[in-house]
Amino acid sequence: MIEAETFLILGTVSVSIAGFASLLYSMQGSEPSRLFAWRIRYIVTGAFGMAIVSFVVVAIAQFTDDQNLTVRLAMVLLILLSLGMSWAWRSRRDQEVFRSRAEWISWAIGNVLADGVVVVNFFLASPELTVALWVWLVIAPTTIFINVVSGIYTPPEAIPTNRAQTG
Repeated sequence: MIEAETFLILGTVSVSIAGFASLLYSMQGSEPSRLFAWRIRYIVTGAFGMAIVSFVVVAIAQFTDDQNLTVRLAMVLLILLSLGMSWAWRSRRDQEVFRSRAEWISWAIGNVLADGVVVVNFFLASPELTVALWVWLVIAPTTIFINVVSGIYTPPEAIPTNRAQTG
């Protein structure tokens, strides 16, 4: 049985990731690089999309008592989210932020693989696969968020070395 609390937690985590990514963007002192801006935009749209879909699934799970219907509607919502994000990321300009064509192709293959799992689960209506897929789709923006945080550089001269400088 799919527990609504699971999707509520994953939706809350998604909102938190999007919020922290927005804070990182707002704290960027200089003009952000194209890669940084693209990553932040991907994190925010992916995380908010997953949050909205998660909260809708919570409502569906609460109002229907049919697990198969809940899983299938969740998969339809994920396909719609994926199609919307694919349409939003279709420009050549977005492809230019990757370091190589191979990196962009691997990112695209990951998205196609996720879509394939969603379509298969639409027919299987497996609650376990649904939760695993949800966790996977929440982890995707999280890994990019970690890349963004690890890419933030503070020059050594900007770090205070004694109490007089902090005070």
